[in-house]
Amino acid sequence: MTPDELLMGRMAALIESPYEPSEDYVERYKRVTAMGLDQDTVNNLNQLTPEQHRKVRNIIRWQRIGCIVVKISEVLDVSLKEALDMFYRSETCRRFHDEETGLYLQGNLYVLNDFLAEIGSPV
Repeated sequence: MTPDELLMGRMAALIESPYEPSEDYVERYKRVTAMGLDQDTVNNLNQLTPEQHRKVRNIIRWQRIGCIVVKISEVLDVSLKEALDMFYRSETCRRFHDEETGLYLQGNLYVLNDFLAEIGSPV
C-alpha cells in the first residue's frame, strides 16, 4: 500500500463513512495531522465563535511575530528589543496585522524577506 492509500484508509476510518473523502478533505487532513492535531481538537476548533477565532488568530500572530523578530535580530545582528522596535514600526508589520492583505498567511521567512526588502537590507 502506498502512503496515500494508507492515509485515505485512515481518513475513512476516522469519519466512519463508506464514501471516498474529497480532495479538499485529504489536504485538510494532511495539514491537521502535520500540526499534530487530532480529530476531536479539529471539531472543537470548528465550533469556535467568530470572537474566539479572532482571539486564536491573534495569539498565533503574536507568537509568529516573536519568531520573525528573532530572525531579524540574527540577520541584522541587533538586539531583540531593537529588532522588535524595527519590526513594529515597519509597513510590513502593519500589513501583517491587516487580514485583508493576506500577508499573515505567508510563512515567517516570507514576512522576514518582505521586511528586509522594505528596509533595504542586502541580506
